Amino acid sequence: MAIYLFGREWTRRELSERVGSLSQIAGVERFTYDEGVADGMRGVRVRTGGGLDFTVLMSRGMDIGAASYNGIPFAWQSATGTVHSHALDQSQPNGRGWLRSFHGGLLTGCGLSNAGAANVDGDEHLGIHGYLSHIPADETFAGIEWENDDTARIVVRGVMREACVFGANLQLQRTITA
Repeated sequence: MAIYLFGREWTRRELSERVGSLSQIAGVERFTYDEGVADGMRGVRVRTGGGLDFTVLMSRGMDIGAASYNGIPFAWQSATGTVHSHALDQSQPNGRGWLRSFHGGLLTGCGLSNAGAANVDGDEHLGIHGYLSHIPADETFAGIEWENDDTARIVVRGVMREACVFGANLQLQRTITA
């Protein structure tokens, strides 16, 4: 299967004969936010070349933030804007800390220890929706992987770990492909 762009299928060779770099058409761009409540947060912009454009928030459990198709946005964004994971304050009552950092987006992860309302499990207080959306990804990869000369896919990968001494030790491996 070839790459579908501009209303037709293209092989890797056909594309390389017409563009100096596939990044002119599609690919990933790593970046770091440099101001406001998102300052220092890592992200990856994904452009498929077929009109889909979205941002993977690497410092936010690989949530997918803004997303658009042919320039038309289709992911809801909250009034908080994009907020760095370090802004989470789970000590605020009734989940207010989590809600003050909830950016919305196309995908917001919950877990790993808790999803839903804040609650108490034994002696442990579990905040609203858990910590996943506030865990920075480790062991990351973002790029184009060719399966053969005619089939490529954009891949963003990472590992999130939720751990506490004498407590939870959970890991999630997330892969987003386009």
